[in-house]
Amino acid sequence: MVLAYELLLSLSLSAAAPNIVHEPLPCVSPARNPVVDAMIPGGDIRTAKVYFRSDKYPKFYYVEMQPSATGFLSVLPKPSPETSSVIYYIEAIDVTFNNATGTEYTALVSQDCPQPGEVTEMAAEPEIVVGATESGLAALPPGFETAGIVGTITAAGIGTAVSGGSGIGTAAVVGGVAAGVGGAVAATALPSEPATDEPPALPPVLDAAPTPTAPTPTAPAPPSSPTPAPAPPPLPEPEPAPEDNPPPPSQVTACFTVSFPGNSCNMKLDASCSTGATSSHDWVISASPAMGGVTTPSGKTVNRAFPTCAGENVDVTLTVADGGATDSDGRTVLLPVALQVPDDSSGALRVTVTSFLDVRPLNGAHRGILVSNGSATVAVQNDAPREHQLSGRIGNNVLEATLISTPGREAVWSFDFPANGRFVSGSLRPLEGSVLFVDGHRIVFRLNGASSERVRFEYVLAR
Repeated sequence: MVLAYELLLSLSLSAAAPNIVHEPLPCVSPARNPVVDAMIPGGDIRTAKVYFRSDKYPKFYYVEMQPSATGFLSVLPKPSPETSSVIYYIEAIDVTFNNATGTEYTALVSQDCPQPGEVTEMAAEPEIVVGATESGLAALPPGFETAGIVGTITAAGIGTAVSGGSGIGTAAVVGGVAAGVGGAVAATALPSEPATDEPPALPPVLDAAPTPTAPTPTAPAPPSSPTPAPAPPPLPEPEPAPEDNPPPPSQVTACFTVSFPGNSCNMKLDASCSTGATSSHDWVISASPAMGGVTTPSGKTVNRAFPTCAGENVDVTLTVADGGATDSDGRTVLLPVALQVPDDSSGALRVTVTSFLDVRPLNGAHRGILVSNGSATVAVQNDAPREHQLSGRIGNNVLEATLISTPGREAVWSFDFPANGRFVSGSLRPLEGSVLFVDGHRIVFRLNGASSERVRFEYVLAR
């Protein structure tokens, strides 16, 4: 494990920023609370959070991660029936306030989702505190069940307890966490007024007057100034006319989904998940000049065809209105790489890749082989990075790496492709093995060191 940490530090895009190592959730069960864990090596971590939302709503909420036996861990609320997938990412900040934000993942909601092993360490009902990322958002995240949520935090950092939780009081809510269950969450009490069952103290009462007796006849009192009559009570103010208090404008929320029907470069945008009495849907789709530049279509569903799918980022913004209120949602969409690249096996060519089978200490040999598209075997040994010329083809390619001789020690196997040439940046896609790191040109796997252990991944070569 120390070896994996050391390698991750050297692969970090910024030496000063924390590095987040997380195995994405392929799915979540609607019957269980999703558990998100991560290793965050590279220094003292000040805070780590999981930002999450339903695919039916555009705004993120967050839950603080807490230290666990293997790194950091958090528990999310259960998705409600309307949610088809949970979108989330991890953010970490170290003690010197260096920030790192992980990849955004999508986990499908499925009744058949297997239960992760780490859930067995926790009690059945966690106590979760959720935080809002923007002012004006609802206290509880839409698209999720309220069961298990015991507190909320506004964007201004004000914590509030939620009634109907597990008996937690307002004083137990602080910093996005709550005193808790199974080590998943923790808290420090905020000061609050002491509770008491006694009624409030009444003001002191003067000594009671003696019981009156029959009056003794006396001489009439001399006349005095007449007591003025009390003033009549003020007349009530007239009720304002209805037109003086117009109803507030209705609220709308912008939301959209992105798909590429038929495995094509035709991007379909659908705003059906927007809420409120929306009367207009206006889009801004910003691509590079080579991809057609900026377009501004209107409508609940729109389509934009691109000449190629080269893994380019396209900015999409939706603005909805109801005649008074407006709301916007924007995101960056990565065009799918491999959809439009032809799988032409006749276009044989050579591709350069540098592999490094790294194991420490070097008191035993790890040896392996590389197989490109089912052929062209190349031998590899764990002494230094090696550059290989492999057979490739235009379109999709598969590279396999298998250990054939090993002392049974944990190892790390990395593969680097050149930043120029036919290799398509961003096309690396793992097929088998435990991935530690992947970016536009590099993919890194962790191995247990077992004989015949194999990793596989896919990449694309362009014309």
